[in-house]
Amino acid sequence: MNDSAKTLFGWPATGLLALCLLAGAAAAAPEKADDEAAAEPEKDAWPASQAGRMELKEKEHILGVPFVVEDLRQKVVLVFYWDQNAKCLEMLGTIARLDATYRRKGLVVISANKNRQRKVIVSAMKARGADFAVFAEVEVPGMDKTRLAKYKVPYCIVLDHTGKVTYEHPPSSKMVGAIQSALSRRPNPLTGTRKYKKSAGILARIRGRRLGEAVKLCEQAKEKQGEDAEAAEEAAVLMQNIQRHAKQLAGLAERCKEKAPHVTQDLLKQLAKEFAGTPQGKEADEKVKLLAKDEAFQNRIKVDRECRAVFRALARVPKLAGNAKDSQKRSWYRTYGPLLRSVKTKIADMKKKYPDVAEVDDLEETFLGILPAKK
Repeated sequence: MNDSAKTLFGWPATGLLALCLLAGAAAAAPEKADDEAAAEPEKDAWPASQAGRMELKEKEHILGVPFVVEDLRQKVVLVFYWDQNAKCLEMLGTIARLDATYRRKGLVVISANKNRQRKVIVSAMKARGADFAVFAEVEVPGMDKTRLAKYKVPYCIVLDHTGKVTYEHPPSSKMVGAIQSALSRRPNPLTGTRKYKKSAGILARIRGRRLGEAVKLCEQAKEKQGEDAEAAEEAAVLMQNIQRHAKQLAGLAERCKEKAPHVTQDLLKQLAKEFAGTPQGKEADEKVKLLAKDEAFQNRIKVDRECRAVFRALARVPKLAGNAKDSQKRSWYRTYGPLLRSVKTKIADMKKKYPDVAEVDDLEETFLGILPAKK
């Protein structure tokens, strides 16, 4: 046999045979791994993530929506550390606008402020239209505390839907980019990343937020388990995610009842609309009707809206310095006197209309704090 017969494209014939056998074994191995992975149930790694291990000091919840860690599942989280200095107060308005823009897309804003004077925080928040949660302390596992101590406040941490920290620095345009990037990667919380080959009808209803209809289709697929096991398995996973979503909405609505009544009402209406025709939807609808008849609850929502408008008006009034000259005092009274007189009348009317409401007392204290001290 000549040399050309012994080789093929430069490879010895025996070496080529061995290479083919190795390539065949390598091609077969992934297929086997995929089959094994498909047989194993999908593991929930979220509780072990940084977001899942985040500590929210519930006893020191100051204002806004009283979140628990489970409410942050599959969400993009912005943790905002702030205080009463001018830079933080300016940034507070920016964070409030970010919250309003991206909340429906899956962003949750949680802030931390160690100031124990609740009324000072309430005044600052409501003056800037912010209604996200404020805790005395929020601890993110693995956060760089030395960096926080170096830069001080304001300081922000962004976590994506898996609980991974994607931004940890003072607020900047890069923070907004990190939020947008994390939201774009966030999967649908009701479907996840899994592929559903036989659940097109259920998925269409989930995307259209007709979850009551999706629940009924899931139940029908479960009944036909013997005929199509794969479709039944997909429906069971989707049903579990939908039920978790309903439980989270109902739990959050209940927790917001005292601290944020308007959020409770909105969540119950959402639950009743999305789960129409199901026990969860009917229960939520009944609660909405009961709250509509609860005069005290409705008054709290009305007074909260009215107070926010007055807080925003008072935020435009600078506090007069104690050592101000007489000419500066006259100018201050001439500029802001009409507004302060109208606010005083508004507060008096609200105290008569809504007696013993904490929000009105907070508003009155803020108003009195702006007025110059009497000698």
